[in-house]
Amino acid sequence: MTPIPVDVVVRLKQAFGPVVAGLKDSSGDMSQALAFADATGGVEGGFDVYPSSEALLFEGLAGGCAGLISGSTNAFGALAQAGRAAGPDSAAFAKVKAARVVASKYPLMAAMKQVEAWRSGDATWTRMAPPLVPLSDAQKAELEADIAQLHGIAP
Repeated sequence: MTPIPVDVVVRLKQAFGPVVAGLKDSSGDMSQALAFADATGGVEGGFDVYPSSEALLFEGLAGGCAGLISGSTNAFGALAQAGRAAGPDSAAFAKVKAARVVASKYPLMAAMKQVEAWRSGDATWTRMAPPLVPLSDAQKAELEADIAQLHGIAP
């Protein structure tokens, strides 16, 4: 990943106006996402910043971000919706944070594809384009146990 300085984003927004309408910050550094929102005016200034973790949703919204874009919501979307509805201090949002910890234990793309393979019953979801590799059998077993524990199901 190549970092983009905040001042470059501000210059692009100034030069191209509504053509540069926002960005997804995949750094995982919430201070950077908030710096983008602050420097551009965020949602109020017509610039949508999307942090990369559902665990940061409420902090981002409070800081002028538009929402979030996160690969792990593919697996934990229902939890994220419940956490959003219940609020930042809720048990439901604590579960969202726990789900993100689970997702972070594994190569994210491989783990999310594995979850979709289980959900759909279609193992072709686990194919990865090089240099990415699918989860090992041990990682699959651990992920399955982590998800079961997250949902309160004894593994």
